[in-house]
Amino acid sequence: MMYRTIKRLFDIAASLSALVVLAPLFVALVILIKLDSKGPAFFVQERMGYKGKVFKIAKFRSMVQGADTMNYPVEQVRKWEAEGRGDPRVTRVGAWLRTTGVDEFPQLFNVLKGDISLVGPRPYYLKRMDSDPELQERLSVKPGFVSLALANGGVHLTEDDIKKYDREYIEQQSLWLDLKILLKVAYLVVSRKGF
Repeated sequence: MMYRTIKRLFDIAASLSALVVLAPLFVALVILIKLDSKGPAFFVQERMGYKGKVFKIAKFRSMVQGADTMNYPVEQVRKWEAEGRGDPRVTRVGAWLRTTGVDEFPQLFNVLKGDISLVGPRPYYLKRMDSDPELQERLSVKPGFVSLALANGGVHLTEDDIKKYDREYIEQQSLWLDLKILLKVAYLVVSRKGF
């Protein structure tokens, strides 16, 4: 109980501080995204969180408007990326946003609201949660802005690796582990090593 209280207080203080400091960057990114391509500056999606609560999460839009209706096979997108061409749905500004992880920063509002915590398993799409019973164990903890999986390979991990890291976090969660994850992710962002 003490862990959750301290964690929530830290989430509020850290997310509020970050949002104040990052406000000028947010304004600049909204302008750049709007200049780069048509459509809204934010992409909003429903996710499933703690105890099955459904909430809306926002990202800076990194793809062209309507990209969610362009269903390219995953294999094709991976082939393009391996060839160095990348996904044609991703905008110029969006490519930078994704490489740096800055597209996720609006989720600090979700941390402030209490939908997610700074650290925890990343929240999954509703369809993904419904299609894989193994993911149900994630609902026992609040999802996170960053995760143990993100700190240890992120998008380069297999689905099984992500599940393994999520399980490890659920079993070993502590303030010390949260701090280590936050520091490692901050290092990856600042050093531009990416996820």
